[in-house]
Amino acid sequence: GGTDTAGCTDATACNYDADADCDDGSCVPCEPSDHCTFTQGYYGNSGGFQDGQSTIEILTDIFANGAIVLGLPGQSYIISNPECVLGMLPGRGGSKPLPAGDEIFDGDNCDRVRNNLAAQTLTLSLNLLYSDGLANVQLNNSCLNFSNKIYELLGEDATIGDLLDLANAALGGEVSGSLGFITQALGTINDGYDECNDPCEATKTIITNNGTNSSTSAKIFPTLVYDNLNINLNTDESKSFEVVIYNQLGKVIQIYNLESSTGQNNYNIDLSELTVGVYYVQLHFETNQQLFKILKTE
Repeated sequence: GGTDTAGCTDATACNYDADADCDDGSCVPCEPSDHCTFTQGYYGNSGGFQDGQSTIEILTDIFANGAIVLGLPGQSYIISNPECVLGMLPGRGGSKPLPAGDEIFDGDNCDRVRNNLAAQTLTLSLNLLYSDGLANVQLNNSCLNFSNKIYELLGEDATIGDLLDLANAALGGEVSGSLGFITQALGTINDGYDECNDPCEATKTIITNNGTNSSTSAKIFPTLVYDNLNINLNTDESKSFEVVIYNQLGKVIQIYNLESSTGQNNYNIDLSELTVGVYYVQLHFETNQQLFKILKTE
């Protein structure tokens, strides 16, 4: 039997906590890894290829369900031709509502979208039609990181489908203020499951120290980092360790010397000054090391 707990002793669960007093019934499983998305850049690349299909073949299958509509009636973009996507994405520019009116994109007017909110909304719309069931995944069970503003607007049980509805409402002029946090959340989903990546698998590992009876569990999140990287470390003994940040060329960018105590340890590392791109985070202990891959976004 279990008591109130913030985690679960099953190391395969998303709420893993080695110190939790719980039974299997309180474990929160990670979402299965069969959810697949593509990025703006992929959909805008005519030379893309995935699972035996070219980009245009994937888009043609998606559009068999009908046109993609962004925004709300009276303030919308209606994309009816799959080849339009190749011209419209990747988008650029700020995050803003669509202009008044219902504009149809059918072939001759499919220029690059100068509204990144619209571009990411289009990308997520395509992804939800491509990846069956992704719309039903709850944001708080995706192992991805979202702004508190998203949960304030949608509630703690919000799904990816709810996020798309919010984005369309913003494009339709129904959300006031800055809209960049919505664009960022859309990008987190579009990038987070890119080409069937499993965000939960990417953030969790169990480290067993070779030649000792000591064990350490480590988790880093989010894998798509806007500013802060979180490291959760649970160990059965106090120890010193290094966190080393490498770029794709293997160059050391930052080194942090940290101390852990027995039990749960939480660290927050500011990566806001890093340029956009792929980085590797190495946790270096006395007897072993573990490497994680992250993507710095803006």
